[in-house]
Parts: sequence; structure tokens; C-alpha cells
Amino acid sequence: MFSKEEQAVLLKQQENTRAMWELLRLLKERYGDKICISVVDSRSPIVLWYAIRYGAWSTFTTWILNGRKIFEVIPKREELERIIDSELQSRVEVSA
Repeated sequence: MFSKEEQAVLLKQQENTRAMWELLRLLKERYGDKICISVVDSRSPIVLWYAIRYGAWSTFTTWILNGRKIFEVIPKREELERIIDSELQSRVEVSA
């Protein structure tokens, strides 16, 4: 059986997982095929590659955008959308 502390940690992890998936769903609704979303399970061997390449050693959810680590927490939707919008706008300006 889990201790109260372990139960609290598990509950927080479940809440974070739900929040992350909800945010990803909203991003996919807003941006459609303008963005590509990849989710990597922390138990996957590829995580070591991400950790080395992006410095994503955190036990938290790490957000990488175009090769840059931008968050090691689940960000506020508005803040993440602002960064994505800025990135998409800079791509439009470069291609124009």
C-alpha cells in the first residue's frame, strides 16, 4: 500500500498528466497541422537523447520548440500560444 505522501505524489502526477493532455488537445484544435506535437514517455530510451541534446534532465514535463527548451513545467495556455504564435510568425517572415 502507498503512504499518504506517495499517494499525494501519485495524485499530483495524475493531475499534471491530465492538464498536459488537455493543453495538447487545445493546441491541436487551434493550430491543426501547423504544428507537430510529439510526446515521449519518460521510460523510453529516447529520453536519454533528449536529455543530452536539450538539457531536459528534469523529472517534470519538458516542452521543446524548434530545438529550444522553453518550459520544464506545464505552461499556461496563453503563454505557450504566445510563444508558438511568435515562432510561426517568424517562419512566415523568413519565407516571405
